[in-house]
Amino acid sequence: MKKRILSYTLLAAIATSPVLACDQCGCQNEVYAEVKKNNNNLSEVEIVEVPTYKVVSVREKGSYDKISQLTPKVIEYVASKKEIEMVGAPMLICHEQSAEEAENAHKTATADVEVCVPVSGEAKDEDVFKVYDLEGGKMAKITHKGPYAECTKAYEKLFLWLTEKGYQPNGLSREVYLNDPREIDESEILTEIYVPIK
Repeated sequence: MKKRILSYTLLAAIATSPVLACDQCGCQNEVYAEVKKNNNNLSEVEIVEVPTYKVVSVREKGSYDKISQLTPKVIEYVASKKEIEMVGAPMLICHEQSAEEAENAHKTATADVEVCVPVSGEAKDEDVFKVYDLEGGKMAKITHKGPYAECTKAYEKLFLWLTEKGYQPNGLSREVYLNDPREIDESEILTEIYVPIK
């Protein structure tokens, strides 16, 4: 299998955006424990079954700087609706499929930037906000601890592992932002990366 690396090194722009601290949905402790086992700030790659989530999504074309705009936009929208509740951390759906494609899309402001949050309740499409079922399934997962701009090494480790184990990517990867960079040092930022596999 040809090695593909989704290198979103330009995601440092999100560092000023408000995101949901993952301890609000009860999973932060396990993540911290796993990351602390590793001196290189990367968890081991593991295979997980990810459930299908109902999400509220906002999606625009532009540079990756838009992540820092879209994240609060979708969170504030969900918070304004009494009939729905945010039940998980915000995530980026990665529509660009290679490092080169991502870098070019950022430079030319043509990136397909989608930020979404898992929700419960009776959500429906409204204006720029779309509701759909984000498909789950078998995925490879790695957790990175540290600045968003350094997530490249997590992708490299993840895709090398997939190659060595004979797995192939099978869909769009996603990044899940587990804590709030406004409240912690950037060295403590936690990002989970998931890649659907076959």
